[in-house]
Amino acid sequence: MAAFTRSDYTIQRAPQQCSVIVGRNPTRSVAKLLRDGGANNVAIVTDDKVPLYVVDRVFVSLGDYDIKCDVLKFPSGEASKHLKHLPAYVDWLTSRGFGKRDYVWGVGGGVVTDVAGLLAAGLGRGANFVSSPSTLLGMVDAGMCGKTGMDTDDGKNLFGAIYQPRYVVDDIEVLQTLSDNQLRSGASEAIKTAVIGNPLLLRYMERNSGKLIGRDLEFLERVVSACAKYKMSVVQEDPEEKLGRREELNFGHTVAHGLEKVSKFSLDHGFAVSIGMVAESRFAKKYGFSEQHRLMEILSRGYGLSVSLARTLPVDEIIKATKWDKKNTDVDGVRKVKCSLPIAVGRMHPDHSVVVEENEMREVLESMAN
Repeated sequence: MAAFTRSDYTIQRAPQQCSVIVGRNPTRSVAKLLRDGGANNVAIVTDDKVPLYVVDRVFVSLGDYDIKCDVLKFPSGEASKHLKHLPAYVDWLTSRGFGKRDYVWGVGGGVVTDVAGLLAAGLGRGANFVSSPSTLLGMVDAGMCGKTGMDTDDGKNLFGAIYQPRYVVDDIEVLQTLSDNQLRSGASEAIKTAVIGNPLLLRYMERNSGKLIGRDLEFLERVVSACAKYKMSVVQEDPEEKLGRREELNFGHTVAHGLEKVSKFSLDHGFAVSIGMVAESRFAKKYGFSEQHRLMEILSRGYGLSVSLARTLPVDEIIKATKWDKKNTDVDGVRKVKCSLPIAVGRMHPDHSVVVEENEMREVLESMAN
């Protein structure tokens, strides 16, 4: 049996402990944990771009322990996260008899784990949830910590719930199947984590950037483990994003979500976050952040990520889209955009997120257009 590491986290106000399991093919061991915990039925949620052998690892492992399972598969892409699809997903679960005592096991990227988590949160008012991210982006960010969500016509993740998975299963071996751009997209979120809370990780990624496209398993496992450890430490403190600390995980995301909406989600999330981090690091300059050039070098030269804005994306439309961000606030009846900004590598602004004026945002975004 392949070796893996298991880290257990107790999430305040969550219904159970969350275990993050990182390793090379740990799926069979997790299936045994489910069997030992009394699981009888599992709904596997995935999309049509997840390699068949990745889903088969879960399906076969569950079958080896006599756990019945069925597979809900939908088309890949952000469009499958639109709220209009929710009734069909729910009908699929309930028509097959899945209920509160069963498990929903999401196998895929951020879209899949977001949808699977929301389905688990609503099924029987709270079924068991297992998250198996199949992308680097999912392993370092979207696949853990209980944020679930679906999109509406007005923006991304505007309908969802905070619902912790019982297990997060990071099978490092499946990352070898990813395209170069999928790996780069995940690296963007890992760099974000390093900037906000782990200077040693940032230095490690800075010095070992060539190992990403080389699909070096030791490099990938170290990055995933470090990101999981940091993110879970934040979520343990602020699981429901009500105390402010969890907002810090959104560095780069206010601008990124605006970019995604204006591009009609044709811009990959990790590449949007890369552009968002460049923009928001410039907003952070007045608070003492001085690593803008270093950050751009790591993103662009180190990992081949975008650091400029396509002129086909209108700045005014991006600014308008950012006003839907959940961190925003109203001041004298005027909607103000807030961003989570670093003041140094490893240190975030003590207010967690701060107002960025529209004229400042416009100036920075226009300067980044090419």
